Parts: sequence; structure tokens; C-alpha cells
Amino acid sequence: MAEASLLVTPVPAKDETSRDISVAGRELRSAFELQGVVATPCMLTYDAVHASCTYLGESIELARAVLPPVSAIICVWLQARRGRKVRFKSEDLGLDIEAQTPEDVKKLLQMVQGHQKKLARHSPDEK
Repeated sequence: MAEASLLVTPVPAKDETSRDISVAGRELRSAFELQGVVATPCMLTYDAVHASCTYLGESIELARAVLPPVSAIICVWLQARRGRKVRFKSEDLGLDIEAQTPEDVKKLLQMVQGHQKKLARHSPDEK
């Protein structure tokens, strides 16, 4: 059975450029790594000559994630610039929601933590 994952996508403020969001993605990934959170960048690539790719966010495996550092990192990023949002998406948990404030992030991640505990109780032990 595949592990449940959460896609965390930084949504820039209206006045931010594509370079700003690229830098934000690298900063989020670095902050996650420093806290020991395994995050994998997700990109949408186009199959054409001279095609570009689009940064979709950071995928976090919920079974391995410790959510308090994830919450703290995201809250710092949100507060760094007015108008930012973060989108959370998980097909495993049926989630697709945006958070605009640190309070929204904390509530959402508490809900995810509840789902995480349910998944842990219902999955077989892998040793």
C-alpha cells in the first residue's frame, strides 16, 4: 500500500514574480530538510521542444512527517509577505484546501494529524 502524502504548494502574493515563487520553493525545501522533514519537489513537465515546467509544490510523506515543524515552516513563509497562501492537497485524505493565515495552517494540520493517526492504526506493521 502506498504511503499517504500531502502536497504543499506555496501560492504567491499577487505582486510576486515567478522568480519569487521559485526562490520560495527552494527556501521551503531547505527549511524542511533542516528540520528532517522529507519533502520531494513536484513539477509538471511538458513534452515539447523548448517546453518549460511548472513547480507544483513539495510532497510530504505523512507517515514520516512530524507536523509541528511543517506547520512552523509554512507559517513563517506565509507571514513573510502579505497576500500569500498555501494550498494543501492529498488524494489519500480527500483534501484540496487553501490556508491564508497561520491559524488556518494549524487547524488544517491538526486535522491531517488525526487522519495520520487513523491511517497508522489501520495499516499493517511493516518491519
